[in-house]
Amino acid sequence: MLCYKKWLTLTFALSSLIIISLSILSRFFLLPIYDVNNIRLEKNIDTLIVGASHGETGINPKYLNNSLSITLSGEQVFWTYYKVKALLRNNPNIKRIIIPISPIHLGAYTDKYFFTGNSGSREQAMKYYKFIDDETDPLIPLFNSDRVLSYLKFKAGIPFNYLDDLKFILKNMLGTISYKDFDYIGGWSPQLSNNISRKSIETKARFYFYDENREVNVSPIALESIRRIFSLSSSVQVIVINTPKHKIFRQHVPKKIKQKYDSIIENAIDNGQIQYIDYSDFVLNDINFYDGDHLNKSGSDIFSKTLSSDIKKSFLKKQN
Repeated sequence: MLCYKKWLTLTFALSSLIIISLSILSRFFLLPIYDVNNIRLEKNIDTLIVGASHGETGINPKYLNNSLSITLSGEQVFWTYYKVKALLRNNPNIKRIIIPISPIHLGAYTDKYFFTGNSGSREQAMKYYKFIDDETDPLIPLFNSDRVLSYLKFKAGIPFNYLDDLKFILKNMLGTISYKDFDYIGGWSPQLSNNISRKSIETKARFYFYDENREVNVSPIALESIRRIFSLSSSVQVIVINTPKHKIFRQHVPKKIKQKYDSIIENAIDNGQIQYIDYSDFVLNDINFYDGDHLNKSGSDIFSKTLSSDIKKSFLKKQN
């Protein structure tokens, strides 16, 4: 029994020493790499396409001059706000952001992946927590395992992902690291298939807009996050678009969600915070959709050309 206790004590001491040593090394070599204040984009980029999967699949940046897509599927509006805020702070050449926001983004379905301790929530926190510049943010739960682990990694420097962290350290030492190496950047990701059917579209709409009790719920977290996105207009031009949706999908947007969406959009327009274009009923064929609310490559190319033309004719003219 005594030998076991000595072995346990020695194991604990060695493990603690290794963790402390790695953390000290990480603070010198790894934290500077993760420091969002070091993220620099190309100087010719003046437009960022931001948000989640609707921009990732629907907006091809090659049709918009001097643009960069940093869209990423599954990215919550809360994290988009902090990510864009950091990039704007470090890249004064950015003059505008284009972000798809639709009634979908008001749904409470995303709340289950926001600091709730499940795998999806943990993935989001460990990917984006580095962008948090306000530890007192009231939307972030004070005592939460996602928050604790993310804080230990990005603030204390404990390297949980040893292999990935080592890769970044080596690339940095070789001078080959760039913002494109980070998993939070994303970009245009064309979908080549077509999954249109009434059943699949209705199932997707139920997932977005209804809970298990078939009740429609608006997320307070989503509402506040969208308002924060609009507040970025004090620094850049904010262009909000409602990307094309299949007609069957549009029919299944609950009235309560639609009314709330229209209200926040109208208020933002009246306050001069955003420029807005509703493309939800943009005319496309079924073959141009990936599913009820996403475009495939053919649809993306058609839509992106129109979006580019509209921006050139309207919003860019106003900025000159």
